[in-house]
Amino acid sequence: MAIKQLEPLPYPTAPRRKVQTEESILLRVLVQGLVIVGIIATDIAAQTQSSFWAIPLSIVGATWSWYSRKNKNITVKFLIAIGMVAMMVVFFGNLFANLNDTRIVLAELLIQLQVLHSFDLPRRKDLGYSMG
Repeated sequence: MAIKQLEPLPYPTAPRRKVQTEESILLRVLVQGLVIVGIIATDIAAQTQSSFWAIPLSIVGATWSWYSRKNKNITVKFLIAIGMVAMMVVFFGNLFANLNDTRIVLAELLIQLQVLHSFDLPRRKDLGYSMG
């Protein structure tokens, strides 16, 4: 009687699901409008001038996100991650310089992260994060 050798089981692989992109231009425009209102409100409350660069860059990011919503955008996501680390370093530098009132420093960080996030908004839930 011959002994049959067992074969190793294949590694389980998760089924690849196609990312459901948000196709509604109207929803994207309305979300971008809310982002702009939030940036302006933060600028007014903090008495800063961030909206001069943040609003145009967030519009460029939202436009980029619309045209590249069906792509994986690995390079853009990598650059966004590097930008977030850089903004964190700037944040801690500003935080130690302004220990008395950290609200403005935090508001500036949130605006910077919002601008970076606007470059990768393929799905509806990503648009929801922009409003939050």
